[in-house]
Parts: sequence; C-alpha cells; structure tokens
Amino acid sequence: MYVKPDILKTVCELLQEPRANCHLAPISTWADKHRTAWSAPLHYANPLGDDPGETCNFPGKGGWDGKKNANVLDAIKNVTSVLQRWVDKEASEAAASEALKFLVHFVGDMHQPMHLVAKAKGGNLVKVLFGDETSENYYSP
Repeated sequence: MYVKPDILKTVCELLQEPRANCHLAPISTWADKHRTAWSAPLHYANPLGDDPGETCNFPGKGGWDGKKNANVLDAIKNVTSVLQRWVDKEASEAAASEALKFLVHFVGDMHQPMHLVAKAKGGNLVKVLFGDETSENYYSP
C-alpha cells in the first residue's frame, strides 16, 4: 500500500498478478521455500569477530566469513542489477520476476538482527521451539 502507483503496476506485471491481488507479503517467503545450496548463504551476512560486537562497526574489523560476494548485502546488489538490466531491456521478465522475489525476501532478512551477525550462521543454527515443533524440522544449513 506504500508503493507508488506506477511502481505497483510494474511490480504486479512482474509477479503476473492482477492489481487487486498484487501484494509483496505473499512473496516475502518465496526465497526460503526455494532455498538451495547456492542461495542459502545469501540470506545472511557473517562479519568475522562479530558475535555480536560491542559497537556497530559493520562488517567488523575482520571482514566477512564465507565465500566472497555470498551474503545478503551482495545478494541485494546482484538482484537489483538484474532488475535494472530488465528495465534496460537486457534481462528477461522471468529473471526480473525471480530477482524481485529474492529482493523482497533479502530486505526482510536484513531486518532480522541475527542475520547480520556472525553468531550461529546468522541465527540459522539457533533451534526454536514453537508449540511442539522445533526449527530442526525446517531448514538447517
């Protein structure tokens, strides 16, 4: 509801949804449902030596853990470049649609405090009990 009308029109076109049913919330979990070995590290950032730290030095003095360019910050840069290439008519609509779904999810991931610290792989290794189920029944890297 906070998206400008012309942007909403484009978003709805990419999602192939009629404007009346076009919302970002339903696609916000898409990237978790389609998580693969290559995309798993894109959901968080692991700054070395930040467990979490006492200060807000980001990414911390030690740099990043994991593969180069394989964290949520670089993932956002990548998917926004795909969307820009689509605007420039250099990428397919299918690629742009997938990039938009990843972007919505990754922006949400960045709002999860544990996803931006080194502790427990961005919080993914923290087991959570909800009712009678634990997160061990779900994704575990």
